[in-house]
Amino acid sequence: MLVIDAFSGDAIPVHLLTEEAFQIYLKQIRGDGIIAVHITNTYFNLRPVLQKAAEHLKLHYVLHHTDGDRDVTRYSDWVLLSGDPTIVNSLPAFSGNNKGGPPNSGFALWTDDYSNLFSVIRR
Repeated sequence: MLVIDAFSGDAIPVHLLTEEAFQIYLKQIRGDGIIAVHITNTYFNLRPVLQKAAEHLKLHYVLHHTDGDRDVTRYSDWVLLSGDPTIVNSLPAFSGNNKGGPPNSGFALWTDDYSNLFSVIRR
């Protein structure tokens, strides 16, 4: 498992969400491995970025959302990606996941040459 947890602040390191970055991540895990990306963010909705990357790289995608207790903890969003569908779909601790619909067809894959934070600003 490779865990990426760098997106909760207001300065998003977009280079960690590009096609080229995910190609590097995939070289670091086995075929049945998981890339877990923590995408909780007040200002940006990074879900379409991960959906598009998963679609492009032919990875299986699942979103796990928790509301938190609203007292001590806030909501939390994690995206799990894997080349093996049985791994993503069989995680008991992640039951009740949202596989999400298809990514917006107009949403472009982020690469080292292109990213658009304006397209993922929460409104």
